[in-house]
Amino acid sequence: MKKIVLLLVTAFAFCQCKSSLPAQPNFKISIQLTSTYQLCGGMAPSPEDQLASRTETPLANHTLFIRSGSLNNPDESPLIELVTDEFGYAECTLPKGSYCLVDAQKADRTQLEEWMKEYKVPSENWSAIDVECLEEWIAKPLLKFEINPEKEEIREELRLNIYKKCYWNSIPCVGYSGPYPS
Repeated sequence: MKKIVLLLVTAFAFCQCKSSLPAQPNFKISIQLTSTYQLCGGMAPSPEDQLASRTETPLANHTLFIRSGSLNNPDESPLIELVTDEFGYAECTLPKGSYCLVDAQKADRTQLEEWMKEYKVPSENWSAIDVECLEEWIAKPLLKFEINPEKEEIREELRLNIYKKCYWNSIPCVGYSGPYPS
């Protein structure tokens, strides 16, 4: 019985000590994601089409991942997965630290493995993929940011525009040799 009481007292004291430690404060961040796009050929675009391609529009239902540090490591699990709302916004809370933001293409190695298989050897229209270039590409996040509690604000607002490229230059580290739209 003494052992049980001693064990309970020790466990209670440990819980008390653990709960009295100061908690790491979290800071709210808000991300606004927009998109613009490249005009991909065909007829000469109208002034309205040119303006539309350069106008940032909210990017809804886009999945983003937050990782610790300033480089993306697709072999590690992300800290947070976010999906933008209809206005291109997503929010979360994070403690002090350095972070990076990536999208689904860079979240893991799935997309890289598909590209490495598809573009392993040159074809009529595509060069072989440059694997070293691809490793550098995946390590580079969409955005790096830092949560700094010394700032007076406790809310960080991040804005990011995703530029959508045409199919012939949308795959990194692979060259396209045609044909192009006319």
